[in-house]
Amino acid sequence: MNQIQQISTKAIIRKEGKFLLIKDPKGLWELPGGRIYFGETPQQTLQREIKEELGLTVSDISAIIDVQTFCTSKIDAEKQYLLLFFECGVDNYEIVLDNESIDFEWVDLSNINEYPMRDVYINALLKLKDNSVK
Repeated sequence: MNQIQQISTKAIIRKEGKFLLIKDPKGLWELPGGRIYFGETPQQTLQREIKEELGLTVSDISAIIDVQTFCTSKIDAEKQYLLLFFECGVDNYEIVLDNESIDFEWVDLSNINEYPMRDVYINALLKLKDNSVK
């Protein structure tokens, strides 16, 4: 069985105290972002992914807020994901989704359990719970 590791960046974007989640075609919610390409910095990855997935331009990127990992297993491969979480500012909030996502919502942390998603996303968001609203 093949074992694969993938490093990805995830953007935590706030608006009026709520956090942006996107929904994948399987019905799971997550934070926007994606795989770091060879030669890219995490910041370059966030800029590229947010532009591709949401049609937004990143205006500010924090230091790393959290690092999480999870594994998946299929018949032919096991995959480990290492996720780097950053808080990001954007130039506006006019979201245009690409074909990788089917919906988006601005979510209050008090309602986060109503959205099916991996625990790693909830854990990262909860680290920001007491930070000031942007």
